[in-house]
Amino acid sequence: MDGSMRRLLRASLGLCPRHTWAHAVVEIELWKAGAGARGAHPADRVRAGIRTASATAVLIKSNQAGTVSETFDTLTAAAGGGFGAMVSHRSGETDDTFVADLAVGSGCGQLKSGAPARGERVAKYNRLLEITDEYPELLYGPTGTHLNDQ
Repeated sequence: MDGSMRRLLRASLGLCPRHTWAHAVVEIELWKAGAGARGAHPADRVRAGIRTASATAVLIKSNQAGTVSETFDTLTAAAGGGFGAMVSHRSGETDDTFVADLAVGSGCGQLKSGAPARGERVAKYNRLLEITDEYPELLYGPTGTHLNDQ
């Protein structure tokens, strides 16, 4: 799906009820990430999204989920409901690379870090490359591909 189609969908469905989004997800196999996995009981919010089919994936910022344990609980809830998952850092954060290890270690397969235009983002991508070098046998990604597959 190209950018113009995504913009059209966003404009058309953005103000519509959640059931309309659920229909669109089924009809065109759209991966719609809910970013509501933050605050108190993020795993419960993910389970609610699964019940209402208001998304097909979840974006998790571990600093907003609370603790690392709550982050893993949320990732487990997402996987249990057939949701995709991605972890993300907080915009403007430091060059700490823990989120890259979290993405690989949790097996969620996705890291949202933005374009490699600033040092803190480049550090995270560099950490993914280091993990690839250190553990070439690791599977990574929602399809179970190896980190070093081309």
